[in-house]
Amino acid sequence: MPEINIRIRQEGPWINAYFPGSTKGDGEPILIATMRTSMADMHPKLFESWKAFVSLAAVTLLEGAGATVHGIEEQQAAEHERAGHA
Repeated sequence: MPEINIRIRQEGPWINAYFPGSTKGDGEPILIATMRTSMADMHPKLFESWKAFVSLAAVTLLEGAGATVHGIEEQQAAEHERAGHA
């Protein structure tokens, strides 16, 4: 099976984790977890725990399906998404 990258992005008041929409990464992303940005800002350890949860959940599901999880990448949302037009 191909390697799959999980994406974590801040989008306005939310931090979202996504699976790619296809194994080539060219499909519509699939939202798998979300957290309020304000919670992450107030409690950095909670955010680290949330990322660990997302990672463990993804690894468990994907490895069960025979995939290899390559890693988790944090990235800034595109400007038009930060403006609330996502």
